[in-house]
Amino acid sequence: ILILHGSNDDFIPPSMGKKLFELSQSKLKYFKEINGADHRTVLKDDDKSGVVATEIIKFSNLPELSDNK
Repeated sequence: ILILHGSNDDFIPPSMGKKLFELSQSKLKYFKEINGADHRTVLKDDDKSGVVATEIIKFSNLPELSDNK
């Protein structure tokens, strides 16, 4: 499970994303708080959307997610 959450999210507080992460029973889980990002405009900001894309790529490339196990 990958949870990306903006530190300035005023719609869904970052504490809720952290709680979901903590409650997940997944053995493969990763939480990343994106500094300065909010809920509504994170993907409209080039820098922050780049962080989102980078984190998704890093997570999806984990060996544990490979089909070649």
